Amino acid sequence: MSRIVKELQAEKPQTPAPSRHYEAASKIVLPAMFLYVLFGQILASRTDNLLIGVVAAAVTYFISVYLYYGVAALSYRNKNRLLWLSGLVLAVIGLVANNFESAWSFLITWVMILLAGSVTGYMAHEGYRPLKIYLTGLAIILLFTLVLYLPYWPGMMKMMADTTVKMVADFRKTLLAGGFERSLVEDSAFNMQKMLDILTRLIPASMIMGVIVQYSIGFLMFFARITELDTDRDKPVPFYFWKMPFGFIPVVIVAILLRLTGGDTLKLAADNILLILAVYYCLTGLALGEYFINRFKISMTVRILYYILLILSNLYGFLMMALLGFIDSFKDWRKAPAGNMS
Repeated sequence: MSRIVKELQAEKPQTPAPSRHYEAASKIVLPAMFLYVLFGQILASRTDNLLIGVVAAAVTYFISVYLYYGVAALSYRNKNRLLWLSGLVLAVIGLVANNFESAWSFLITWVMILLAGSVTGYMAHEGYRPLKIYLTGLAIILLFTLVLYLPYWPGMMKMMADTTVKMVADFRKTLLAGGFERSLVEDSAFNMQKMLDILTRLIPASMIMGVIVQYSIGFLMFFARITELDTDRDKPVPFYFWKMPFGFIPVVIVAILLRLTGGDTLKLAADNILLILAVYYCLTGLALGEYFINRFKISMTVRILYYILLILSNLYGFLMMALLGFIDSFKDWRKAPAGNMS
């Protein structure tokens, strides 16, 4: 009878055993949360010194990356009560210390980090696939980022547009004063204005991608660590097997149709959606290239030259890799594991 009980207990899924790393993580994550509040809510917003403000913002950015990893690690170990209680206490401290200035943006960002990290750790603990976990966390990030930044984008874009007009006017005057031919000056000013207009139009996507990069790095750090410590878990798919799910193709098609037929607001939204998707397709295009480099055992010298040429090709290289990643969604040349991107 005891033998049967032991066999049944052996078949029951077991929670991964605690490790020294996770015990240490709880001692590091909480101070990191305090430093985030200190640099992000107190120093960055209260100081009149530009250098201190820039340094505080930079430190806050990198602490955020670590927190997406650390919060997920705590949640993975079922320490959610400690996590959220600490988050609540630190949020109150940050708001009171700053006299409740910038309270909305601070709370939205703070809850976004805690919620996305907690959901990532919980889903990993429950055994969900990495891609599903990443997309869930990404959805949380996108929702909170839109709530945070959407009211400010019209004003920011208008201010940027006014600034670029002045910049181009000064550029034109400088060239004319330097004796350059007027037709050449006008062509250069026109191209400069066009480039700046594109950058202004893509401000929402650039701000969203800044937050996505933070979460993505923290997510990859988290999964690399738990698969190292919990040997029963499947290893992450190598980079050269990364592949965009086919389910994003309808999103691309809808965005293109909005870009071609929609009004100004819909075209603006479509442009930013396409840029964000293009970044992911570019990554999968690079992964495809890396796969063939490894498959054909291409030398390190040729590999370095390949990446140098991609960098020098600038926008054309980015678009080429994005197109390659998009095509890869239809044709699987690598026989990549299904449903995985990381």
